[in-house]
Amino acid sequence: QWAAYYQPGRELNIDEGMVPFTGKLGFLQYIKRKPHKWGIKVFLLCDSASAYCLKSTIFAGKDSNAKIETLVKDLLEPYKNKGHILYVDNFYTTISLLRELKEIQTGCTGTFQSKRIGDRNISKGHDVKKGETRFYTHTQYEDILLVLCRDRKLVKMLSNCASTQVTTKQIEKKAFIKQVPKVLDDYNAKARGVDRSNQLSLEFSHPHKSTKWWKVLFDYIIQVCITNAFIIYQHYHPKANHKTFILGIVGRLVKEPQLKKSKVLHLPAYLDPNLRSGKRLKCRNCDKLSQFYCKECSTISRKCALCMPDCWKNYHQNLHNM
Repeated sequence: QWAAYYQPGRELNIDEGMVPFTGKLGFLQYIKRKPHKWGIKVFLLCDSASAYCLKSTIFAGKDSNAKIETLVKDLLEPYKNKGHILYVDNFYTTISLLRELKEIQTGCTGTFQSKRIGDRNISKGHDVKKGETRFYTHTQYEDILLVLCRDRKLVKMLSNCASTQVTTKQIEKKAFIKQVPKVLDDYNAKARGVDRSNQLSLEFSHPHKSTKWWKVLFDYIIQVCITNAFIIYQHYHPKANHKTFILGIVGRLVKEPQLKKSKVLHLPAYLDPNLRSGKRLKCRNCDKLSQFYCKECSTISRKCALCMPDCWKNYHQNLHNM
C-alpha cells in the first residue's frame, strides 16, 4: 500500500535489505557486506531520487535465475509500460531479464557476473587497460550493451537503455580529469535508493529484541512506514529534520488526551430545603444523600442527584470522556 501515497520518478532501484535477527529461523540469511550481517532478507523497490520504499517482499527460500526474474517483475508490476529505468546489482542482472523488461518498456542497468554471459573471455576483461572503456553488443540481441571500464578495478555492466556516450569527470582531490562512460556515472548516482532507505529506517530505530521473528519484522515495517512518512513530509518541508520528525510522532502518541468540552452548560439546582434528610435523593456517583441535582442530566421521571463538589466533577468528567 506504500505506492498508493507516492508517485515515483523515472529511476527506480531494487536491492535487498536486512532485518536484524539472530534467533532460530529456517530462512535466516547471512550477507557479509551488510551492516547487520545476520537477519531476515527482504527485497525492496525504492525511488532512486527520494529513497521512498514503494514495495517489498520477504526472501523465504533459495532462488534460481528464473525465480529472480519473476521477483523483479512482480515488484515492477504497477510500473510496467511507463518508461521507468531500473538500477540493480549483479545479483539480479541477466540477459533474459533485460530482454523481458525491454518488452514492457522498462529500461534496466546493472553490474553482472561473468558466469551469466556466454563469452566469458570478453566479460572477464583481462586485456582492458587502466583508464580504458570498451562497449560490446550482444550478437543476438543488439539492443543490449555490455560495458567494460577499468579504473582501480574492472567494472562490468549490462544495459538495455544506455548509450556509448563518454563523459568527462574531474577529480577535485587529485586535480586531474578522467573519462567515464555515462552509463557508469548514472549508475553510481542513481543505484543507491534502497541503501538510503535502509539507512533512514535503522537510523533512530530502537532494538526491540525478541525471539519471535514476526515481531522483529513487524517492528521493521513500522520503521519503513515512518521513513516513508518523513520523505513525504520533507517534500513539503525541505528543511525538516529526521530526528525532530520522529520525536514529534512520539510526542503526539504519549500526549495526554484533552477532555472534550461540553456544548451544554450543566448547572446544579438546589432541592427543597424543607425536605428532611431521609427523603433527599441518592447521589448518582456515591449513593449518599444529596440536596443538589443537575438539571441537564435529569429526566422527567428521575432527577440526577450529585454531591458537591467532588461527585459533581467526577460524574461529568466521566460523562464527557465516554
